Order: sequence, then structure tokens, then C-alpha cells
Amino acid sequence: TVMRLELNPGEVSEIHSHGGDEVTHVTDGTLHVRTWFEETGSVFELGPGDACYVPQGADHLYANYGSAMARAIKGVAPAYLP
Repeated sequence: TVMRLELNPGEVSEIHSHGGDEVTHVTDGTLHVRTWFEETGSVFELGPGDACYVPQGADHLYANYGSAMARAIKGVAPAYLP
């Protein structure tokens, strides 16, 4: 599954997970990705051209703490739903 992600300034997504591995590639703005996997939490600050990997089943959220729209393309495989 491939999709676009857009977050307005100040917007934070719900915590969620997927039934597959996820790769997120930022195209515009600054996107923060917070993950929790095997009792370890990580935060990634991504700008245009940056990407991050989230393992299958890892809880995560997206946040835009900047003043401009954050946009990304993400892919999840083999399954989007947990």
C-alpha cells in the first residue's frame, strides 16, 4: 500500500501500527516520526529527501511541529492493516 501523508502545522496523528513494514519519505516541510518497538522509543526529525523505516507492528505517530505543511509518501508491505 502506498499513500500520501499531509500534516498541517501543529498537527499530530494518532498512535497506530501496521501489518507490514513501513518506509516514509518526506517531500516537503519537517516531519517528526515517533516510534516504539521492543520497549525502545525513537524520534526521527525528517526533512525533504529524508526517509525512515518503521518495522511491522511498531506503534508510531507523525507530528508536524513546524510552521509549514509537512508532506510525505509512505509505503507499507505486505499488509497495511494490523
